Order: sequence, then structure tokens, then C-alpha cells
Amino acid sequence: MISLQDVRYSFSEAFHSLWRSRTRNLLSLATISISLAVTGVFMFASFNARAVARSWVRDIPLVFFLKDDVAEADIAALREKLSSSPLVEQTSYVTPVEALRRFKTYYARFADLASDVGENAFPASFEVKLATTGSRGAMQSLVEDVKQMSCVSDVQFDEAWAKRLDATLLLIDLIGIFLGGVLVLASVFTISNVIRLNIYSCQEEIEIMMLVGATLGFIRAPFLIEGALQGFLGGLFSLGLLYAVVKAFILYVAPIDPLIASLVRLNFLPLMASLSILGGGMIMGLIGSITSVGKVARDS
Repeated sequence: MISLQDVRYSFSEAFHSLWRSRTRNLLSLATISISLAVTGVFMFASFNARAVARSWVRDIPLVFFLKDDVAEADIAALREKLSSSPLVEQTSYVTPVEALRRFKTYYARFADLASDVGENAFPASFEVKLATTGSRGAMQSLVEDVKQMSCVSDVQFDEAWAKRLDATLLLIDLIGIFLGGVLVLASVFTISNVIRLNIYSCQEEIEIMMLVGATLGFIRAPFLIEGALQGFLGGLFSLGLLYAVVKAFILYVAPIDPLIASLVRLNFLPLMASLSILGGGMIMGLIGSITSVGKVARDS
């Protein structure tokens, strides 16, 4: 059974080893920090890009054009269907008279063309302002569902723009996963080598402890804790580095062009994402140390 004294000893030895081998440990800390910081950059880019995308969803034009001589009951049914959808924030019914007035206002040069036609050729429509929640698939499902109503003649929906937006977000995620995965493997390899060097430097102490009856678990624990601590500290440093990069972007890059500032919300990583970086660092350190402490068992 593990006693509190054993736990204190393991943590004390881990901290002592971190300080005693600080030159070697700096290498692994730097590797962890850089790898997690790069991963964090893509998490930050993806998080902010999705926030911007959610705001852009409101600007996707979605208009349902109605058939001629549509009944008031059908208009009321369509309005109710749109208003009840969680994907719809606001609906606006545009009469043929209002549509004609808008055309003459926005395209004053062609106002005479509309008058020459004689009767009003513009159909009634429902203009829909989408909410910032909901996937593109859900929006497409809404469009297809409403199109089946007998009073709807046509739909204006820029699906291609939405597809390109989804593809861009997916590309950001894939690049982040690939680069993050490569750097994580490099970090685990570095931690493993550093812990192995620390084990070699303590080989005589380990042999003495085994001679007096110390268990392998008791001997391994400080090295496992040391690896986890390296990963945790690397995660902290990476968050600090990422925060500094974000602040530098806000102060020195965004003011250069208002468009840059408008495209990026510049919100730091949410709490769960920050905790995942810290937890990921600890797991990386633990895996790296586990691959090294097996050496103790093989030499025993």
C-alpha cells in the first residue's frame, strides 16, 4: 500500500531531479512548449475562425420566393414554420409592392424598365436572417424542407459559399492535427531520452535502493512524476507563449489593416481548450517517462 510518506518522497525526488538536471530538462521543456504552442496556435485559429464563421452565417442570403396569388393561409403557415425553427433568428415578409420599390431604389437607372413592363413582375418573398447556431447540413435540411411547401416557387441560398467555408475550417483543423501530432511525437521522444539520462545518472542510487529491498514502483515513481511535471510545465509555458503571440498580434499586427482586425475575433482559447493543453502536456511527459523507466526493470 502506498503511504503518504512514499508520495512525498516521490514528489520531492522528482522536483530535486528537475532542478539537478535543469540543463537537460530545459531541452525537453522547450520541445514540449514549442509543440504545444504550435498546436495551440491552430486551436486558436480554428476557434476564432469558427467564431467568425458563426457571425458570417447571419450574412448568408436566404430568400424564399412565393408563387403568384398565394393564399394568406399558406403565407401564415410558412411564417410559422420559419419562426419555429431554431436556425432562424428573424423573418421578414416582402410584398411584391415592396420588392418593386426596393428595385427602383437600389437600381434607379433601371427604374423605367420596371415601369415599362406594366404589371408588377416581382414575387412576394420571405427574407430569412439565420441564427449563429447550426451546421451547414442543418441549414440545407431547412431549405429543402421549406422548398417542398406548395406556396414556395424558388429559393436563394448560397450553398457553395457555405461549403467553401466548411472546407477552409476543416483544412485548418487537419493542418493543426498533422503538425501537432509530429511535434508531440518529437516531444515524447525528447522527454524519454532526458528521463533515460537522468536514470543513468542515478544508476548507483537505484542499485543501492534495490539491494535494500525497494520495489520497482517505488523506484520508478519519481521518474514518472518528473516526466509528468515536465509536461505540465511545458504546457504552462506554451500557454504563456501563445498568449504573448496573441497580444503581440493585437498590438502590432491588427492595427495595420482594419480588415485583419475585423476578420479575427481575437478571443483567447476557452478554458477547456487551455486545460486540454495542460493535460496533453502531462500525458506526453508521462508517456515519455514510461518508455524510459522500463530500463530499470530490465536492469534489475
